Amino acid sequence: CRKFVEDYRKGLLSKGDALLEIQNVLQASIAQSSTLSQVDFKPGFNHFLELLDQAHDSELRNSHRSPTFEERCIEEGRESHHDEENDDELGDDHEYFYPWLQPEQYRHLSTKRAEQLTLDCYEEWSDDLKYYRGQVTATPGCPSFPLSQWSLLLEGRAPDLEKVLSGHYSTTIDPKQSQPLGKGFEITFSQQTSTHRVKTYGDWSIATNLWIEALIFLMPWKENELRGFKRYISGFFVDVHYNLHSRIIDFDKACRLKVEGQKYLRFDSFSEFRRFEVSHLSSLRMVAFSEMQQLSSSTGEKTFSKGAGGGKKSSRLDSFGRGEPCHNWNRGTC
Repeated sequence: CRKFVEDYRKGLLSKGDALLEIQNVLQASIAQSSTLSQVDFKPGFNHFLELLDQAHDSELRNSHRSPTFEERCIEEGRESHHDEENDDELGDDHEYFYPWLQPEQYRHLSTKRAEQLTLDCYEEWSDDLKYYRGQVTATPGCPSFPLSQWSLLLEGRAPDLEKVLSGHYSTTIDPKQSQPLGKGFEITFSQQTSTHRVKTYGDWSIATNLWIEALIFLMPWKENELRGFKRYISGFFVDVHYNLHSRIIDFDKACRLKVEGQKYLRFDSFSEFRRFEVSHLSSLRMVAFSEMQQLSSSTGEKTFSKGAGGGKKSSRLDSFGRGEPCHNWNRGTC
């Protein structure tokens, strides 16, 4: 049935022929199944009718402009790319941009093939985000993930982990209401929703696992790459003092944004992130932090006041081990 929808979107079938073929397939499936009945026909038929309507709306939007020279070159390059013989058998054109339908077929690709497929998919999906987002979320087994963040993944952009975490815990239904104003304008009202900030390793780990699960569903060949990236970042949470874990979260954001800006990069290209280690994490390791505390404690742990309390001890250390300035030293009498 999905092939008939895609053939209609490409102009290979009329809408009436596509509906007729879908109806025949559904009726044949019900006749051969011992668990399905005619009651199940209507919901399935309505689902594919909605997909045909979405494809029709997308075609209307794109029909008002002719392809540019660059788009024609890209399309010709994509066709020649599909005709190449290689060791990775990726199926026909219909399946090429729908890897989530047959994940096992796409899970083990060569590095070169995976990089090319990643770039091709981002280019194709970005042309019609709404259509492909609907295709992804309508697939059985699709993980729970905020719709706005699905759009970012389809474009190859970095997700907002705070929105991912907030969406995971949200119980708000349909938080937006839109009112058309005419002439293509509309005003949108949003209900106030609570935001879960990513502050700790636990917050980061939950949000990152949700992101990894969604991106692996979308691109099965990235599983080992993403698992390795999480292990790489998690190692810094062990080495860096917990008071400074916000620096690691910022470091993680910087790495994701670099991959967003250079989509040919892989998340396990750790050598590309070394500069961010220096700018975000230099001198913040657990060892350096402990040495700073010990140094502060050994040089300014105690002072004695000469007032009426004669010999009474007072601590000059704050929570980070830094002492107050010695007034006698400043007067040269210490």
